[in-house]
Amino acid sequence: MRKTLLVVIMASLFWVSNSTPSFAYEYEIKILSASMADNISKAGKKRIAVVDFTDLQGNITELGRFIAEELSVDLINTAKVISAAKGDIAKTKAIEELFGKGIETATSGRTTTSSAPQPKVISRTNMKGFTFEAKGCRMKPSDNIVVCHVTVINNDEREKFIEIYAHWNHILLSLLYDNRGNQYIAKEIQFGAKLDKYHISQTLPPQLPVNAFLVFENVSPEAKSVSLRLGGYAGNRDSDPFYAVLRDIPLSR
Repeated sequence: MRKTLLVVIMASLFWVSNSTPSFAYEYEIKILSASMADNISKAGKKRIAVVDFTDLQGNITELGRFIAEELSVDLINTAKVISAAKGDIAKTKAIEELFGKGIETATSGRTTTSSAPQPKVISRTNMKGFTFEAKGCRMKPSDNIVVCHVTVINNDEREKFIEIYAHWNHILLSLLYDNRGNQYIAKEIQFGAKLDKYHISQTLPPQLPVNAFLVFENVSPEAKSVSLRLGGYAGNRDSDPFYAVLRDIPLSR
């Protein structure tokens, strides 16, 4: 039986620079992901995972989570060994605010809550025994790409199958609608540790949130808010497809 190797890419330090332009961090992250992907693609493996980055003291911050999400979108190649790289991240006002925030961590069975709250739920809907929660959608102004963050929770008392589509045919699509009436088809999806351009299936344990990220291209720079429609199957592929709609999500930058 072939075993799939799941590689966790971790890092402990990012040097924040005042000298680089406001969106240079996106360029740096692309360089880092390209460097890592080049090293791990030679192994012929198909799965990787990115966890939250930590500071020198081992604490997880909002900045670490933000960079991990950015890197997750850019990393798409196969992996075998751990690879790491370092780059300069622009110290913009938004980055500086994230840098000073911590998140909730658990140590030795005790939970320590820092000053930073968990991402709030902007929109929520229940469908086919699952809860879908929109945590936010963010546009990269440099290339008008929008990444939407959704958590999926299995409300059943046992493991349950679910499959979410980015795009496959004229029926099974995940779509983004902006406040100007424009519609966009998802170009890529990351669901848990899996990433694909078309669709991803998972068997989720009960009551455990799993992150999903959907990527949309060429979104109008004048958009202020969006609504998201997720298309897929729940339970099994023989059932009718579901369409979970999450409305009125502010578009951050």
